[in-house]
Amino acid sequence: MKSKFKFKFKLNSGKIILCAIIIFFILVVRSARKDLKLDVDLLRASLSKIPTLIMENIQISREISGDLWSVKIPYMGQEHGNYAFMRSLDIKRKIAGDAGEWEFFGREGIYSHDEKAAEASDLIGKMEERDQKWMLNTPKVYWKDGKEELIFPDGLKIYNDEITVETPFASVDKNGVILLRRGGIIKWQNTK
Repeated sequence: MKSKFKFKFKLNSGKIILCAIIIFFILVVRSARKDLKLDVDLLRASLSKIPTLIMENIQISREISGDLWSVKIPYMGQEHGNYAFMRSLDIKRKIAGDAGEWEFFGREGIYSHDEKAAEASDLIGKMEERDQKWMLNTPKVYWKDGKEELIFPDGLKIYNDEITVETPFASVDKNGVILLRRGGIIKWQNTK
C-alpha cells in the first residue's frame, strides 16, 4: 500500500540558518525565563555558605594558667565574621614546669567568635603527665573561653596499657581530672 502523503522538502543553506537562529532564540528565552524565576532567598543562602576569608597554615599559641597551648591549622575559613571553620587540627598543651604534654589531632573544627567557644570532631590524642601516658579518642570535644575544662558531649574513650575508661559524656579539667557525668565503664588488667 502506497502512502497518500508525499513530502517534498528541499533544504538549502538559508533554511538551515533560519532554523538555527530560531532554536538559538528559543534557548535564550528559556534560559532568561529560568533566571527570572530564581528564588532570591535561595541564592542568598547559597552565597552565605561561601567563606569570606580563607587562610592556610595557621599557627596560634596562647598561655593559659601557665600552660602553653598551641594550635596548627592547615586550612581555616572565616565565615561572615562570626564562625571560623577548620580542617585538620593539631592541638598541643605543654604543662608548666615540664610536668607533661597533651597532644590532640582532630579532623575538623569550628570556632564561634560571639560565643568564644570551639568544637573539634573526630579527635584522637595522648596525654602524658607524671610518668603516665594516656591515649584518647572522641567523636567531639567542646571548649569555651573562661571555662577551664574540655567537654566531651558525645562520649570519650581514654586508655593506657592497664586501664580503659569509656563514657557517654565526660569533662576533663585543667589538672587532667576526668569527670564521668553519666557513668561509664572502667576496665583494667594487670600487666606486671
